[in-house]
Amino acid sequence: MPRPREFDRDEAIERAMSVFWEHGYDGTSTEQLLQAMGIGRQSMYAAFGDKHGLYLAALERYQARQGADLLERLRAVASPLGAIEDILLGVAGDTAEGRARGCFGIQSIIEMARRDPEVVTLARSATALCEAAFERMVAEAKRRGEVGAHVDERSAGRFLLSTLQGLRVSARTGAAPRLCGPSPASPSPLSGPHRPPSVLDSIVHNISLVTARDAPHQRPSSTASPTTHLLVTARDAPHQRPPSTASSTTVRDSRRRTARGGPRRQE
Repeated sequence: MPRPREFDRDEAIERAMSVFWEHGYDGTSTEQLLQAMGIGRQSMYAAFGDKHGLYLAALERYQARQGADLLERLRAVASPLGAIEDILLGVAGDTAEGRARGCFGIQSIIEMARRDPEVVTLARSATALCEAAFERMVAEAKRRGEVGAHVDERSAGRFLLSTLQGLRVSARTGAAPRLCGPSPASPSPLSGPHRPPSVLDSIVHNISLVTARDAPHQRPSSTASPTTHLLVTARDAPHQRPPSTASSTTVRDSRRRTARGGPRRQE
């Protein structure tokens, strides 16, 4: 029996990943994989067992890369909060082709999770890895005073990963990238010269709301930084009555009296 032709395993996995990513597991044939990798059937079976084994190898490679990329972004930027912003905005800033391609990890969950426990195991491992990376970013942001001390890193990590996954799914469905910010008359206290206004505000505001249940209620001190102040007030806002409520009630009562003939004159 002839020996299987030697080949670069890493390169073969990369090429197979591209095919699976484009067509999905069910839509990919063994012949497509062999042609993309440039190897024979015997070589593939010897190295990966079968098509399913090759799929798991490609998925594991992709997920490990995604987790490493998150950690690298934390090390590469001066601001952990800025790194989070760049990661989320990176979905909108991708090319139209990249947005339509989506995330291979999410695609695998949608297609395979209900019938493949090994995919579920990899998905859970990847989720834990990415959540841990976001937790480290939030913890470092807390250490530097970029977010309030009350923010729970674990809850924030879960929220940020869910947000990132939702953005990727929306991008794949064709949602147009769009940024919403405040008017120029009310610039964000966190926006910088190279960032769209309110992006950081939105991040810290939503992190604060998600983690508010884990924090004791406290009023912001006058010495709090703009970011900390925003986080604390965002957390407390749902528990405060708007100051306009009382005046609005007074106005409505006054209008009712006027409709009945005006206020009653005292005798």
